[in-house]
Amino acid sequence: MFYLVIQNLGKERCIHMSKDDLYREGMSFSCTPDLDYVPNELLRELKIVCSEVPDPPIVARVYKA
Repeated sequence: MFYLVIQNLGKERCIHMSKDDLYREGMSFSCTPDLDYVPNELLRELKIVCSEVPDPPIVARVYKA
């Protein structure tokens, strides 16, 4: 499982998860979900766009469990 995680107010929050590693630079996601996740292996950091507030892009991390 792959997890897309952002940091908000000093706390990491998973906003999306997928069985496949589909996360790429510049993609757009809702940044409001707070899903359970297991931050086992950090794969990379990338910039995404929050659909609620599209500017500026924010840094997100992709983890693999």
